[in-house]
Order: sequence, then C-alpha cells, then structure tokens
Amino acid sequence: MRVDEVSVKKFGLHMTFAPRFGWLKKAFDGVSNNPEIFGHDDAPKQLGVGKNMVDAIAFWATAFHIISPLSGKGKGGIKRYETTPLGRFIFDESTGVDQYLEDTNTLWLLHWNSLQPGCQLPVWWLSFNSFHAVEFASEHLQTFVLEQTAASSWNFTNANPIKKDVDCLLKMFAPRENQLRQTVDDFLDSPFRDLGLLTQSTLTKGDFRFEYGPKIGLSPSMALATCLDFVARTTPDARTVTVGRLVNDHGSPGRLMKLSEQALGELLNKASKLHPGIVSLTSPTGSTQLNSNQDARIAAEIVLHACYQLSPKGKTGATGIGSRSFGGIVDAIDRSNHNSTSIKKLDKDTAVEVAPKKAPKQSSNSISLSKSPKKKVSVKKKPAKKKVSI
Repeated sequence: MRVDEVSVKKFGLHMTFAPRFGWLKKAFDGVSNNPEIFGHDDAPKQLGVGKNMVDAIAFWATAFHIISPLSGKGKGGIKRYETTPLGRFIFDESTGVDQYLEDTNTLWLLHWNSLQPGCQLPVWWLSFNSFHAVEFASEHLQTFVLEQTAASSWNFTNANPIKKDVDCLLKMFAPRENQLRQTVDDFLDSPFRDLGLLTQSTLTKGDFRFEYGPKIGLSPSMALATCLDFVARTTPDARTVTVGRLVNDHGSPGRLMKLSEQALGELLNKASKLHPGIVSLTSPTGSTQLNSNQDARIAAEIVLHACYQLSPKGKTGATGIGSRSFGGIVDAIDRSNHNSTSIKKLDKDTAVEVAPKKAPKQSSNSISLSKSPKKKVSVKKKPAKKKVSI
C-alpha cells in the first residue's frame, strides 16, 4: 500500500504548530456557531488565539475529521465548514462524550481516525505505517519520507515542507529532551504526548525512539473497537481476523499504535471477556484469531459507545468509529433485539474501564432526582409531614 493511495497530497499546512490542547473544541464550537468563522478577520478574537494560529486550528480540526469543508463558498469566496458526525460525537455541547479530551481513549480515537484512508497527514501515515526504524534521527525520517513521496504518483520532491512536517510530528508526540524543564506550555503544546508513542532516545542524544508494547490509557474496549473498524474497512464481509494481521498490516492498530503482538493479544483477551456477546478469541491453527459474532461495522459502533457507557440509540446518528458516517448502522442496531440486549450487557460489563470523570455525571443525576421529592415535602404544612411519617 502506497501513501498516494490512502492520503491526500498535503504538506506543511499546520503553520509549524502541533495540535494544542483545546484547539479541536474551539474549532468545533466556532464552526457550530458560524460556518465561515475561519474566513473572517475577527477569527482570532472569536477563537481566542493569535492570528497565525487560526489556519493551524482549521487544518488540525479538518485532519482529525472534526470539521469538514463545504463544497460551496460564502460571500466573498469565504471557505465554509460544517461539523462532522465524529466531531459531534466527541464535542457536542449536550451529547459529546469527551468535550475537553479528559479521557486518553479519545486521543487514541482521534489518532486512529486521522490515519485512515483519506488521510490528510501523509508524513504521519508514512512514519507510522512504513518507517521501520525504532531508534532514529529526524534527518533519517525526513530522507525516508522524501524518497517515498518522490517514488509515488505525486512525484513530490520538495524537502522543505517535509522537514516541517517531520519536525511537527516529533514535537506533537515526543516530550522535551530535558524532562525537568517541562512547563504547562509543553503540555498545552500537544496532549498527544500522553499516548507514549515517541520518546527521546536514551542511546543517542537528539535522536528519537518509537515505543512498542503496552500503551497507558488505551483501554481493551478502545483497542477492540479499532480492530473491528480495521476489519470493516479492509475486509467488510469477514468475521475472523488473525492477531498477526491486526499487528502487521498497513493501517492496522498494531502499526498505528505501535503495539506488539503480545500487547495487542492481552488487550483483546481482556476485551473478549468484557464483550462476550460481540467477540471471542480462538486459536484453531495455533495462531490467535479474533472472531466477531456480527457485522464488524456494527460491532465497532457498539464497542465504541460502550467505552463511554453509551447505547448507540438516539445518541449520535450513524457516527461509527470511522472518520465518516457509517450509513444506517444505528438503525440496524435499533432494529435488532439481540443487539439491544448486548448493549445493555455491555453497559454493565464495561463499568470497570470507564474513566473516573463519568462517575460524577451519573451521581449528579441521582442527586437531582432525590432532591425533587424533598422539595415537595418542604412546601407542605407541618400536619402533612406528620401524616406522612405515620
């Protein structure tokens, strides 16, 4: 698989900025209120950022499929945007599952979606899919990417924007070399450093290292959802896939998340116990296989929602885990009694892996419900209270 088959020819459009904490939410809210926000002179004021950051925010929100450009332009040729199903699933004011990216699972979901077919980050796609070095210098990665883009149908040989992309990628994922000098600004520079995909090399000063193996913050259910999504995208009629393929194929969770076969196998083993009505693991010929009990697209949708303790019904339309809508998936789920039963079971089974921030949301509901009868009692006269106590 070549980069020009799955990516869009775009280089250096991030204005040297890695995606900062809060930017995707700003973009979503801004486009929700004004589809032409990125074309207005007062965009910096509306978004609360510097003028040179406006284009970068639009670029990253589009690359992560939070917003999407509309075909028609506004007055004066201003580019217009709309929010996407994925953007609404995460950032919607009333139904968004993680508006402020407090759950690391959501960062994994964004990372996964940004590197799917239609990818607007070709340098990122090549770095995670085709670049096999573990320890490397930034110049080594730049040379590799330039060779790949030159050999593609794009025949792209401009080294300058590729260097900017490689520098941005390293700044996005790798922490600073001097950990003691990390500041709040370093965290705000990119929340994606929390994924632990890249670190500074401990062997050669100034070099970098891809970290293979278990990943902090990647839950078994999110790992399973990406695996099912991978099957749905690559072999939509399949119900079985080997763990080896999930680790080694281009575009697989193993490559994009730098998971070893053992690490992914352990995650899927846990996930199969959390979702027994959806998937199972078997080893018929000695190699471990993931088996889905239903269409992989529907299964991915159910498991994704279970990550956030949600039922798909009436929540996000046909969002799906992918960067674009899976048409009709939610309708198919709603029409199936078997699947509805599975969803109820998943809400119970996945309670152990839900981020702590979900607990206050549930408790606030129970408090509000318990307050209403107390209010009714408080307006009653004293004799009425005595009568109730009897």
